[in-house]
Amino acid sequence: MRFHLPAYLIADLRGEYQAGMAFILTQAQRTAVRLFLKFIESDPDYQWDQPHIVSALSGYWAEQA
Repeated sequence: MRFHLPAYLIADLRGEYQAGMAFILTQAQRTAVRLFLKFIESDPDYQWDQPHIVSALSGYWAEQA
């Protein structure tokens, strides 16, 4: 499933993906997801998700040392 990550992110940005994903990611993939969340954090299209995005960035998707 890892090779689907770029397609998922692009589809989500286009508003074409409406499902969740659950699988183990590498550190590089986790970084990509974190950067994606930071990118959409202030996007008006995600205003209703903003509290969840902030929570995710400080929780599960927090930068790891």
